[in-house]
Amino acid sequence: MADATPVSQTAEEKGDETLSRLRAYVGPNWDSHYEMVFRHMLARQQQGKSIGRTWNWPAIIPAWWLYRRLYKPFAAIMAVYLIIYVADIAIAGSIEGGSPVALLNFVLFVLAGFLGDRLLFSKASEVIQREREASAEELEALGRPLRWVVWLLLAFFILSLLSAIILGLMLS
Repeated sequence: MADATPVSQTAEEKGDETLSRLRAYVGPNWDSHYEMVFRHMLARQQQGKSIGRTWNWPAIIPAWWLYRRLYKPFAAIMAVYLIIYVADIAIAGSIEGGSPVALLNFVLFVLAGFLGDRLLFSKASEVIQREREASAEELEALGRPLRWVVWLLLAFFILSLLSAIILGLMLS
């Protein structure tokens, strides 16, 4: 009778399994962006290297962090925005904003764009490690983007636009 000891997986097989589980967790836009980026990050991680730099355009919008369930980075970004604006009001005595505020916002946008993929990869990796026995459907449910955030952002945009129109009419 043959020995029933399990055969260990090669690094490539483990990488393919991990990518499959990452795909289930990430869901939308896997094929258009995340597959290439996460494959690269995973390969570098397995080689013991830094996972490198990437760029994620949607990550410059704070709502993306909420959409992707990255609550702590979202809270940190919003806290930094709040600190910037409160400091600007305290220093300038108005809410007009000036070049230092614009520069700080630009720096924050760039930082968010560079950190988006890295933090999503870290969170997804953490979840798939913690939930080793979870099925693809369960991982999908854990990582499913929050669709209501898109509607919230749209409503915020419409309300902002209406407020600007009403304020413009009142001031003219």
